[in-house]
Amino acid sequence: MKYCGGWIGGACVNEEYTVITKAANGDLAAFEELMRNYERLVYSIAYGMFHNDEDAKDLHQEAWIKIYVNMGKCKDARRFKSWVCKVATNVCIDEMRRRKGKRTESLENANVYAERQSPENAAIINEEIDGLKRALCSLSPEERALVTLRGVQGFSYAEIARVMGMAVGTVKSGLSRARGKIIRLRAAEREA
Repeated sequence: MKYCGGWIGGACVNEEYTVITKAANGDLAAFEELMRNYERLVYSIAYGMFHNDEDAKDLHQEAWIKIYVNMGKCKDARRFKSWVCKVATNVCIDEMRRRKGKRTESLENANVYAERQSPENAAIINEEIDGLKRALCSLSPEERALVTLRGVQGFSYAEIARVMGMAVGTVKSGLSRARGKIIRLRAAEREA
């Protein structure tokens, strides 16, 4: 199956719906096809919330296990992408809660853009990136999920609301609070 990236156009809808239905009925080949089509999305959610490749890989795998076990619970194949995002986000939130009080920042400091800059500019860019990561790590798991889904994944407010099981207004106010916290933390760091 050639993946079209979502529910656009009649042929793609029917083809993807068929694969989702087969996977929900236990067809392993169909499930593997869905995994190939959505694995980047699941990994990027995990990486966006943990900023660490190893954690992201582990959580990616855990999310796919949960997706496989619960395929029958995805009642509406048209919302499969949102359901996959919800499962991945919940796996990450659960892990953040388990790690409460423990550092989850990455020791990795690879930034392709910074590496292309002069040493002075690279240091400034890396310092800003590290500060942003610290600010993100200070957010609650739910706030970090909101920021990741909006800022990293580019989801609309409505898509985030479906994934997180919230009203659109709650998503907007949660994002506003999270952004405010990030701005205040970054300002306090710069003043220190």
